[in-house]
Amino acid sequence: MKSPLVRLCLVISLCGVPALSFASEQTETSPISWMMTYQGNSWPAADTVFTLTNGPAGSCFGFWLRPSDAGYQANYATLLAAQISKRAITVYAMDDQQSQWTGSTSKYCLVDSIKWQS
Repeated sequence: MKSPLVRLCLVISLCGVPALSFASEQTETSPISWMMTYQGNSWPAADTVFTLTNGPAGSCFGFWLRPSDAGYQANYATLLAAQISKRAITVYAMDDQQSQWTGSTSKYCLVDSIKWQS
């Protein structure tokens, strides 16, 4: 039988699993091919969509950011900086049905996080 201390350590270590492990798609490192930001009163919403130079990743044709999500401003700033500097990024995204962008018939996956490449 495991001691309560061992169980506690196991629970604490499982709580420390990074959010990246929940993303279902990870891209190859690539520069941004194109990016578009919609204003709030236009269709579909004030979302940002983009694709990578390396093309689709897994089942994702492209990726999108939703302004209401936590971390939107940091991810948007990272995208802008990568676009301007032509530096590569790695995108971690959710590809489940609820995370797909509704503004296109192509599959755009909701961004979970973006890794800046040096």
